[in-house]
Amino acid sequence: MGAYLSSLGYVQVMGFLIIGGGLLMGFVAIIGAFWTDIRKKEIAAALKHDMLERGMSADEIRVVIDAGTKRSKKRAAELAADSHAVCCT
Repeated sequence: MGAYLSSLGYVQVMGFLIIGGGLLMGFVAIIGAFWTDIRKKEIAAALKHDMLERGMSADEIRVVIDAGTKRSKKRAAELAADSHAVCCT
């Protein structure tokens, strides 16, 4: 193996390192994305479990989980429209 490596020229070694490094970076990025997604789901599950232990209802848990998302803004707009329709009719 050493004899083969010593017979390679500078260009071949650099090409190998560049291609190998690029593949390694891609692999690490994919693994990191999966790991991040799994950790977010673990944290959300732990939060839901904690809220259930505190005795929160399913609607309260949904409000907490959806806070700051597009779904919460849409839900707030729907509630505002419903309350306006109820109070002003």
